[in-house]
Amino acid sequence: HEPVIYAKGGLLGGKLAEVIPHSRFPQEAIAHELKQFSERIKDVDQELSASDFGKLVSDYDLVVIAVGAQMPRKLPVEGKDKALTALEFLRQAKKDGIQPGQRVVIIGAGNVGCDVATEAHRLGASDITLLDVQTPASFGHEREAAEACGAKFRYPVFTAAITDEGVL
Repeated sequence: HEPVIYAKGGLLGGKLAEVIPHSRFPQEAIAHELKQFSERIKDVDQELSASDFGKLVSDYDLVVIAVGAQMPRKLPVEGKDKALTALEFLRQAKKDGIQPGQRVVIIGAGNVGCDVATEAHRLGASDITLLDVQTPASFGHEREAAEACGAKFRYPVFTAAITDEGVL
């Protein structure tokens, strides 16, 4: 088989290349792996329309759709427009394109929330709190890194609103 990858934006590696913090995967390692990958597999920088997809199905023996979570959900609470999704924060943080300020509240204390905490700390935040409705699902390196940078975990708590003064 000769696999072909269609990836819009000209960036192979998906979330690994775009949002996973450098502290989790050294940039040099990612660049090396993606270089080897691109030497062996044809990639096409193209966003696929419905008709393009239909053509793929007829042209290839197998089509795998691996798009990842592209549309994160926001909590249905008052003030949700004041919040940034973890995906968008991590995307901007990876480019050093965001300044979180000193105090950061993260709603969700899983491993992604822990990545947000460590990146917020790297970018200058000193008071970081992760909130969750249950015992946090975070574990391993991500949890240890968040705890090492002083992040506080609060649970079980429910978010009622996001205001200019904070999270209620």
